[in-house]
Amino acid sequence: MFDYRYVPRRLVVTTFTMAEDERKEQKDKNAENRYSLVQNLVSLYEKYNGLSVLIAVVSVITIIIIAADECRTCFSKLNEGSQIVTTQQGFKKYWIYGKNVENGHLKHVFAVLDRLGYKNDPNATEWDLLWAHDYPFRKLYPQLHNLKPHQRVNHFPGCGYITNKVDLATSKLRYIPPAFKLPHDKQEFLSYAEQHPNLSFVQKNNDHRNIKVKAISEIDLESEGTFVQEFIDKPLLVSGHKFDIGIYTIITSIDPLRIYIYNGDVLLRFCPVKYYPFDPNNLDKYVVGDDYLPVWEVPALDYYYNQLGFGTRESLNAFLRSRGQNPEKIWDQIEDSIRILILDKEPKILHIVDKNFFELMRFDFVVDEDLNIYLLEANMSPNLSSAHFPPNRLLYEQVIYNLMGLLGLGERIRKDSLAVRSHAEEEMMVSDKNLMTYPKECGSALCRNSCMSPLCQLCKPCLSRDTLENLKQAYREHFNRGDCKRIFPPSVKHKEEFEDLDGYSAENRLHFRHRFQNQDDRSRRDTAGQERFRTITTAYYRGAMGIMLVYDITNEKSFENIKNWIRNIEENASADVEKMLLGNKCELEEKRQVSKERGEQLAVEYGIKFIETSAKASIRVEEAFFTLARDIKAKMEKKLEASNPPKGGHQLKATEPQRKPTNWLSRCTLL
Repeated sequence: MFDYRYVPRRLVVTTFTMAEDERKEQKDKNAENRYSLVQNLVSLYEKYNGLSVLIAVVSVITIIIIAADECRTCFSKLNEGSQIVTTQQGFKKYWIYGKNVENGHLKHVFAVLDRLGYKNDPNATEWDLLWAHDYPFRKLYPQLHNLKPHQRVNHFPGCGYITNKVDLATSKLRYIPPAFKLPHDKQEFLSYAEQHPNLSFVQKNNDHRNIKVKAISEIDLESEGTFVQEFIDKPLLVSGHKFDIGIYTIITSIDPLRIYIYNGDVLLRFCPVKYYPFDPNNLDKYVVGDDYLPVWEVPALDYYYNQLGFGTRESLNAFLRSRGQNPEKIWDQIEDSIRILILDKEPKILHIVDKNFFELMRFDFVVDEDLNIYLLEANMSPNLSSAHFPPNRLLYEQVIYNLMGLLGLGERIRKDSLAVRSHAEEEMMVSDKNLMTYPKECGSALCRNSCMSPLCQLCKPCLSRDTLENLKQAYREHFNRGDCKRIFPPSVKHKEEFEDLDGYSAENRLHFRHRFQNQDDRSRRDTAGQERFRTITTAYYRGAMGIMLVYDITNEKSFENIKNWIRNIEENASADVEKMLLGNKCELEEKRQVSKERGEQLAVEYGIKFIETSAKASIRVEEAFFTLARDIKAKMEKKLEASNPPKGGHQLKATEPQRKPTNWLSRCTLL
């Protein structure tokens, strides 16, 4: 029999570049070799006369049909081209909206997207990403009013509430120097200036241009479209120069709110002329313009930035530490100021957003000599062009790259589209089990039968689909964050930081509790629903047997909003639902804003029971729940008696149906 081990299984062809005369000689040798090989195969066939040899012959002849010189030509063409061209299976598509985008101010955006496998296709209908340099929601309404789930846009509708210069300056929030809109706030400004005679002021137009320090007598108090703002006249100086700090900030979601900053570096811009001796007529001493002094030209930072290779932020940190100052004071204040501002503006944006949008903006700060920070402006579509200062290229590209990674827009798994391709693919990245918290509480009898407890609302049976998707997105962001740092919800440092969450939306409070899963007793907060408890309670209206309306006795607004909640109950719940009014935080008597008598009067007005409680101090909480449960049970028994009237003069006793007994707490809702 024929031994298969001796049949060649592969033909290896080696090619190399040769001169023309060598090629002709090699061609003749190849022909002789092929003739010799065929003769040998024929001899083998005659000798073994087997089918196996025939198969081997066919295989080998099929391979050698391609002449060696032709193969060599193919490989030579590849070598001459210096690259192998691969076939693309598809691209993620993006398009740009803005003026003069071809002039290069977005070239780093183009570069990063190209590296991440995106293709610029302004005519695509199945696009994945819209990068708008200008505010897009008026002119592009037809394209944006019905977005598909996977399509992303780099601005939120309503982001102007955050970035509007005059609204920001006159918001009277912490960390923002006092400002007054002219001529509307003229009298208020004059009164403030009289109370603080040593302060200086700058007058600006509403787009933050034409900035100049002026004496009170020089300010045009009747000028429309301008405002005056307190001037920080003792700034922190580096090598004698005033500077500002630009913090790139990312909002990935509005409700629940998630805010990140790019923590890899910051933008430092120095005034080109030293601050002292101060001259209000020389704007280059105190106004950062387009021709600012870059960090690599500041003498005091040269060693850290140019020789040690530190980034801008770490160079400033090292400089401050060398002077015995703690730079963390600056960064902690900056994070706090961004949180305060966006939380203040969030309610104005809530009603007009969905999940397709994100925001990249830059917040600009100045620092005084005591390391106190002041927020001056927030920039929508911040400058990302290094045309004026080429070394800034790295900062801008890393900001964009980390932004795309954080949002999941740079995932390798999705090569041709951001659209979800399969449930298995999504589950591989984050599944329900990755999100489940509080195993002790969720396994308890209370959470097994009810969603009333704030902790139970994080158990899987109590999570709405929207909340579950929000948690999954937050989970993905956490693992994709790169050099981004989440500043809201903030990290837990001190227990007292989160005693009062009443100002947050329902989804935000849920996400706070989700973050506390490893904080043991610190996670147990009185976070009963307030006036913005929307998405979660709506699911419990229909079919609820009992509803507790809870207000904070230290918060007048929460009490005033009880009437709105009662209207919602009347519109959405059954007519015979049992209601109870609770005045919570009764342990804070010294901070009381709502008297007990007012709570009792409101309860009488609506014909419901009233109790003052303290969830924190465990005062009368159980009494409230069991009182409501007894009232529900009594009402249900009356219904049962009414549906079983006595016959033949005999009194019938109401009996439970032959099924699992109803847990009366399982159909109660806490508002």
